[in-house]
Amino acid sequence: MSFAWNKCKIITVIGDTGSGKTACGYSILDRISDRPKYILNHPVPDLLNDTGIKNIKDLDTDSLQDCALWIDEPQLIFPKYDKRNNDSLLMLYSLIRQKDIVLILSTSDTRWINKGMEAYIDTWVIKDLDFSLIKQGSTIKKIISTKYHNIMPSGFSMNKNEAILYCRNQLDRPENIKIPLPVYWSEKLSKPYKYSKDVNIKVF
Repeated sequence: MSFAWNKCKIITVIGDTGSGKTACGYSILDRISDRPKYILNHPVPDLLNDTGIKNIKDLDTDSLQDCALWIDEPQLIFPKYDKRNNDSLLMLYSLIRQKDIVLILSTSDTRWINKGMEAYIDTWVIKDLDFSLIKQGSTIKKIISTKYHNIMPSGFSMNKNEAILYCRNQLDRPENIKIPLPVYWSEKLSKPYKYSKDVNIKVF
């Protein structure tokens, strides 16, 4: 299947902890080779030295353009009560097309994705997750149900190197894909918070 990741606007990678979301994020960035690549607020920036990805500490919507930006576990960076940061994120959603930005979000918390956000997301990458915990009426549930309409929800599962891909601008229906690990992959990249000595996670 030929798929142009650089033509996506907002890619959301969703899956349970340990499902391979982080590896998937790096793999997607690897396939976006026509622009600078950034990750927001990485807990151990030194781990990025061999990846070609730069860490940025703040979401500056004025300076970001012609790039790919990845926010891993955004619910840790943008708590629900932090209106200023959430306003910046909403502004970024609105400016994606004008500034030619590919935004990647990866999260294990399906509750963080609300109806308002779903309207902006054009590309979904669904890893292994508990189907029963997904909100009724969500796009995630609709994509899984479309792809696996002949199985019971409890039977849904994906291997670590697999995902369901759906892009409303490039695909007619959801497709199964395999996601290889980047050549620079390491255990430390998989669990950056484990190796960080200075992690400030906001609890909400």
